[in-house]
Amino acid sequence: MLITFVVSTVSAKEISICSDDNFWYPFSYSENGTAKGWHIDIITTALKNLGYQYKIVPLSWKRCLEDGGKNGQFDAVANASYKPSRAEYLSYPPENPRQEKSDWRIMQVEYVVVSDISETYRYQGDPLTLPLPVRGTMGYSIVDDLKESGVKVDIGHNSEQNIKSLVRDKKGVVITVPQLAKFIAKKHHLENKIIIHSDPIKSKSYFFAFSQKSKVSEKEKLEIWQEIVRIRENEFLMNQFSSQY
Repeated sequence: MLITFVVSTVSAKEISICSDDNFWYPFSYSENGTAKGWHIDIITTALKNLGYQYKIVPLSWKRCLEDGGKNGQFDAVANASYKPSRAEYLSYPPENPRQEKSDWRIMQVEYVVVSDISETYRYQGDPLTLPLPVRGTMGYSIVDDLKESGVKVDIGHNSEQNIKSLVRDKKGVVITVPQLAKFIAKKHHLENKIIIHSDPIKSKSYFFAFSQKSKVSEKEKLEIWQEIVRIRENEFLMNQFSSQY
């Protein structure tokens, strides 16, 4: 039995991953230097099922994209949405990742508008009507999407900081994911001080993307992406993951 264990450990495939250390709850975040979250659960379960050993290192999102993607210091980047500029150095699944809801996604994530309770504005689908300042998180693609739409965005370090600034200043909005907004509101007792608008400003597919400099083969990438899809469509597993958050 000991011999079998040693052989299987030595022969196991290895993959290095960087993830965003920002608190993007419940999808991806860092706790005491360990990557956690719903997306991380899906990715690591897929890798375990396929016999991979893996190491995930939480970094700032900008550094993760630079080191993990452009420079190839990591094989893969945990949960990146598609951007043409990223596709220059990241490998995405074979289907056109520009689709709003890709079959190859880890998960689909919606971004919403958060405003102060005193604000009479209600978002109804036109980002150009958003009251200023529009606060977004540094390095996130939703910020670029809004800028491309002609929206001026004030960039903060994270959603928690942005929501605190919103409540303090009582003007403008924050763009974030609804699950995180609810978590921050509960943590800081802000449930009666903010409004989380129901209409999403954007819906985006998130992928397990590989550095184009990675030595992971195209066949192995496809197997991993297929296993991620299989896990995502497993209702029992997804309920099990979500119950932790």
